[in-house]
Amino acid sequence: MTPQAAREDRDRIDEQASYWVVLASERELGAEERRERDAWRAADPRHERTWQELSRTWGDIAALEGLSDLAPPPPEAEADGAPLRPSLARFGRHPMAWAAIAAVLVGVVAISLLLRPLAPERYETRLAETRLITLPDGSQVTLAPASALEVRFADAQRRVALTRGEAFFEVVHDASRPFTVEAGQSRVRVLGTKFDVNFTDLSLRVAVLQGKVEVAHTEHNGAPKHVTQLRAGERTEVQFTAGAPTATGAGPFDDTTAGLRPAAPSRAPSPGAWREGRLVYDNVRLADLVSDVNRYFAPGVTIRDPEIGELRVTAAFKVSEIPAFVSALDGVIPVTAQEASNGAFLLQRARP
Repeated sequence: MTPQAAREDRDRIDEQASYWVVLASERELGAEERRERDAWRAADPRHERTWQELSRTWGDIAALEGLSDLAPPPPEAEADGAPLRPSLARFGRHPMAWAAIAAVLVGVVAISLLLRPLAPERYETRLAETRLITLPDGSQVTLAPASALEVRFADAQRRVALTRGEAFFEVVHDASRPFTVEAGQSRVRVLGTKFDVNFTDLSLRVAVLQGKVEVAHTEHNGAPKHVTQLRAGERTEVQFTAGAPTATGAGPFDDTTAGLRPAAPSRAPSPGAWREGRLVYDNVRLADLVSDVNRYFAPGVTIRDPEIGELRVTAAFKVSEIPAFVSALDGVIPVTAQEASNGAFLLQRARP
């Protein structure tokens, strides 16, 4: 979906929501109308969200400064103290037609949304579950297993936070609204591209399939630090040291003082291959590989000796082959893998 199509889609949702809100304030809806309205609300989370926003504003419009004359209280409500509700019937002598009133309603809601902090939409996946998410601008995110994403979009910004796990982004180009992915203290900024972000307690890894991105790690005051440019086929990794914001330790949109060890760009083998059930690694730390595997493999893999987590591994295997791969690790690096009765593995340093 292009940016223009996305804006037109938002306009249609606003118009339909305003229609139902204003119509329901004028008279009681019939059974068929209620079914139609409820089906529309249930068809898309954006429908329900917009309907709720317009309903709240329409109910309060009489108290809004500068708009109170649009909703004069009826005499019967003044007499018996009944709650005031704006109604189309009371606009009979007002020059505004209902469509114009609805437009004012949408405008009031839009202004109120701009003046208050954006509430993020949250998405999560379970162990071994992936999820395809279409964002308001038409961009798509494939969320890896055991991962979490927060989305904050506005007219002037496209901002998401990967709070844990991994996600593959296919971003629609919009030069007027750069797309930013936040992961702890790091920012990945793009205009239009396809790339992968992997954020764990141990590291941040970014790999680009198409286009280019800028990966920046910021100071506690937001000043950029360690800015890296990545093009198609390149990746970078950042190891976290003491004090770094990790996937479980820092808020999704917080800037905190961190200890970061960024690596220079290197070759990226098959970014996003996990979407097809393949895990592909080129010279990555064993600790990072195990962190990924544990998002797919329920029994789990544990590293007994933290030092062997720094060993580098190059490998490619299917998700369904995880037990066989872990069992064969001793032929690749100096470790031994002990398998428990429940299928879990314990990795430890191989004896000389």
